[in-house]
Amino acid sequence: MGKGNTRKWAELTTKTPDDQKQKGLFMNKSIIFGLGMALGIFIVIIFTLFLKTSAQQETSANLRENTDTLFNRNNELIKENKLLKQRVDRLKSDLGAMLKKSAQTVRAGDMNEPAKTTDNETPESSNENASNPNSELFLLLADPDPQVRLNAIYSLSTDKEAAPQIIKMLSDPDSNVRSGAINVLLMLDIKKSMPMILKLLSDSDADVRSTAIMAIYNCDAKTAKETAPQIIGLLSDSVAGVRCGAIDAVNFLQAKEAIPQIIGLLSDQSAIVRVSALSCLAGLQGKDALHFSTKALSDPDANVRGAAIKNLINLDAKESLPDIIDLLHDQDLMVRRIVVVAFGHLKAKETVPLLIGLIADKDLGIQAVEALGRIGEPEAVPHLKALLTDPDWKETKREILKEALIRLGVPWEEIKNEMDKK
Repeated sequence: MGKGNTRKWAELTTKTPDDQKQKGLFMNKSIIFGLGMALGIFIVIIFTLFLKTSAQQETSANLRENTDTLFNRNNELIKENKLLKQRVDRLKSDLGAMLKKSAQTVRAGDMNEPAKTTDNETPESSNENASNPNSELFLLLADPDPQVRLNAIYSLSTDKEAAPQIIKMLSDPDSNVRSGAINVLLMLDIKKSMPMILKLLSDSDADVRSTAIMAIYNCDAKTAKETAPQIIGLLSDSVAGVRCGAIDAVNFLQAKEAIPQIIGLLSDQSAIVRVSALSCLAGLQGKDALHFSTKALSDPDANVRGAAIKNLINLDAKESLPDIIDLLHDQDLMVRRIVVVAFGHLKAKETVPLLIGLIADKDLGIQAVEALGRIGEPEAVPHLKALLTDPDWKETKREILKEALIRLGVPWEEIKNEMDKK
């Protein structure tokens, strides 16, 4: 390195006192600035922590306040509940006292007077009422409100000792009360009340007449036979419900002398009456039952057509099979299902091809399988066995399928092996 260059380097690297002073000042400023920054950051952190702590304290305070509020409200509700319970208990007690007081007032009147009785009571029956645990209910049987009387009657429906009081209610001026009295006496099966109930077959109210018919099922054979003419008279009642009840009673009594009237009701304007008449005609085994049941297959009402098919099943009327087959395309699903059921019950072998074709029908498949089982034709077996592995045939449908195969003579082990193949 030359002397000139050496001199220049020395000048550059040599620090004068002023330079050193300026450097010291710079260093001091840097340190102060760094400390200031650190202090600022520290203050920010402390302030942030303070705010967070304040928020948490405020939240905790709110939670404590809400908890205290809920706790206090819960205590208030507990107190209110206790007060309500006390009020209910007092009301029950007051009601019991009022009933007892009412009983004493009605039964005894003034303390100086002898005990009073109602028009339908004797002193003896009054004493009986007083000893009965339901004596307070007996008082309500004389209440001016018919709904109260009716409720009282049904409240006595398990007390046979109340029968004398309930029998008196058969002459109540309100028709609902009379019907209620009939129902309760029938439930209690009070035999001695049956003749009195049967007198209401001529009641002015249709519901009472209809309810009174039910007594025919509870009375003795002699009384029932004596009542048959009156029951037959109700076949021409103006109310369809009464006519239906009378038809069923005629069937129960096996009153074959009523067959002409029953045949007349096959053209009744009410479909329900026509259904009842068809069932009664089959039940009476009238010689014209087959003819009129076949004729009813063309009735405009689906329920009547269904009842006609059922009659033909009960009559084992294979000769009516062509007419029944015609209804396989009936617009009503219920009718179509009864038709398929009829094929099975009538063991109509000629319908097997039809039934095999119906196996896949979503509406009639179950009935078709059951019918094939009843008919018992071996040609149905392969078609039914194929269903054992069909995922759509499970649970209840599978049980019907297994029963059909067993009816067809397929051994259980074979059925089980087929099911295991899946």
